[in-house]
Amino acid sequence: MLGEKQARYLTTPDQRINLLSGSVRSGKTWISLLKFALIVAESPKDYEFLMCGRTTTTLKRNCLGLLYNIVGENFTYSLARKQGELFGRRIWLEAANDNRAEAKIRGLTLGGAYVDELTEIPADFYKMLLSRLSLKNAKLTATTNPDAPGHWVKTDLIDNENIEAAIWSFFIDDNPFLDADYVRQIKNEYSGVFYSRFIDGQWTLADGLIYPDYALAVVPTQSRDYTEYQVSIDYGTLNPFAAGLYGLCGGVWYLIKEYHHSGRATGRQKTDNDYLNDLSSFIGDLPIEKIIIDPSAASFIALLRQGKHYVRKADNDVLDGIRETAAAMKQGLLKINDCCWETIKELQTYSWDVKSQGEDRPIKVSDHHCDHARYFVRTNRITRNGTRGFVGVYAHMKSIEARLADLEAKLPKEVNIILTYDNGAKSKANIIEAILSTVRGLQPEAAQKVVTLEWLGRDNGTNGMLPQLAEYLATQS
Repeated sequence: MLGEKQARYLTTPDQRINLLSGSVRSGKTWISLLKFALIVAESPKDYEFLMCGRTTTTLKRNCLGLLYNIVGENFTYSLARKQGELFGRRIWLEAANDNRAEAKIRGLTLGGAYVDELTEIPADFYKMLLSRLSLKNAKLTATTNPDAPGHWVKTDLIDNENIEAAIWSFFIDDNPFLDADYVRQIKNEYSGVFYSRFIDGQWTLADGLIYPDYALAVVPTQSRDYTEYQVSIDYGTLNPFAAGLYGLCGGVWYLIKEYHHSGRATGRQKTDNDYLNDLSSFIGDLPIEKIIIDPSAASFIALLRQGKHYVRKADNDVLDGIRETAAAMKQGLLKINDCCWETIKELQTYSWDVKSQGEDRPIKVSDHHCDHARYFVRTNRITRNGTRGFVGVYAHMKSIEARLADLEAKLPKEVNIILTYDNGAKSKANIIEAILSTVRGLQPEAAQKVVTLEWLGRDNGTNGMLPQLAEYLATQS
């Protein structure tokens, strides 16, 4: 069965360029993959095609599995070989995560291409891809969520009347197969500019407060029965050193208290040992499960590890971290004690830089406590499964975390292990990420290596995979 807009898209003849833009969960990916499969099936046998995303991992997560669900055994692929076969035609699989990516497809002659999340693709890659679509009736199909109105997809494609392109707008309410309560929950996960883009499907400028709903997260400071404690740090020397103590109570994370020191404001620049002593006083006798810290703080990370602290390098993806932190506040998964005045002051003024020439970028002023909050939310992935799945596998995953910490300590600094509790992950350039996933029944399913390593095996337990993971990472370092 198809929704009305899906049916119109499927039955409308394609242009040379076909873009499906709009909100999340609107059905655009599913219907675009179906039509792409039909195009491939009807093409000459010797035609070759390309499917690409920001990384091969995101391509697999967003598209390849879904395409297999649509056409079954008519589609096979190998990420290791970066190619597949769809209805007997070769499908090249490629990642396009920086400006050098366009060199990967030079020399290809294509009968068509599919691009996942076009706004994540460099403009140079897109231009090179168009030049590769040289066979008769070659077409490009692409999907995306909206971005800033100055983004090249908006200016060079959507608003360009001189090219042969069909632009389709899909919205979450166009998808008739979603449960009404689920739609309500999805809409509640976004706020501010992210609601405008990912729900309303608008190409909106990021302006105003970054966390417009921050006041909903501020609660009275009081005693609670916390079951876990973590610390998140934004490291600074002359710039402020900001830290937050977080506690888990009743499925909600609370920023219990904060630490703040500015070498510039006080005229006293502290050493790493000074900060370590301050941190010990700040933590007291609390059982800290992990310390999350800015990955660039290499010397302080080494000092913390010498002190036998379990340290996690923060996932420093700024935009995804902001989006997930805003969602955590709005969903009630993150609360802030009203004694954390430095954090609250920053939230009151933390704003988008409207002069950033089409890029989404926060104003880098008084943002240090906002940063440690973002590190905490993004690294723990608390908006993906909330804390429920985390609690369900708590005992098992703690032993895995300890083993991963030992593994990470033995690897070069370029290797970063990111632990999460869901099946989603976004790769980052130039670092190695190991993703631990959980599935139905809260049982560990598999470890996924972002970049080139495929699933290590669905039947392997997580413990059994750690030696394989260690061996692989050692060979990659």
